[in-house]
Amino acid sequence: MPYRGLPLMSHTPRGVPDRRDPTAGATLVEYALAVGLVALVMVGALNVLESASRDGLEDRAASAGAPDLGPAAPVSSTTVVTTTSVPSDSSTTTAPAVSPTVTMTSSSTNDNSDWVATVVVRVVDPLTGLPVTGATVEGRWSDGATSTTECITSEQGTCPLSSADINLRGSKSVESITLTIVSVTGNGVTYTEVPPSETVDNPL
Repeated sequence: MPYRGLPLMSHTPRGVPDRRDPTAGATLVEYALAVGLVALVMVGALNVLESASRDGLEDRAASAGAPDLGPAAPVSSTTVVTTTSVPSDSSTTTAPAVSPTVTMTSSSTNDNSDWVATVVVRVVDPLTGLPVTGATVEGRWSDGATSTTECITSEQGTCPLSSADINLRGSKSVESITLTIVSVTGNGVTYTEVPPSETVDNPL
């Protein structure tokens, strides 16, 4: 005789829906939709807060005099030209020439047949009282030995002018000779006074 025992019991725990229950899948879809809606709401709220914050900052900046936070306005370029004045160099300006002070000292020498007259000329700047160096002195001899000679002043402002040989004895002897200054030029001086002269006597 076949065994007729108790009917087989389902092993599905109580309170746990059967996976084959069609309502379980619908519950998951609804949960996902709810989460998506919440996310959309949060994103919208963040956008609203950001816009409100920006508007508040722009209002505060405008009231405080700060530049607008919006798009920057085009700035026109400005070229600044700087003019530099260069002072003139006074060393390149030629000072006007002055008329120097000229003094002369005479002497003579002989060799028993001829004699030579010598005049030492000294040139001094009248403004400073200092000797004039490098000035050209031109003189003219006369009275028996006419000739022109010149010299250049030294650091002491002096230079000698000597005559040619002059007859010392005999009928052609010369008792004296005179030197007249023709010009003094160079190194900031030009002689404009009455030409001075110096007479040198025969040494005998």
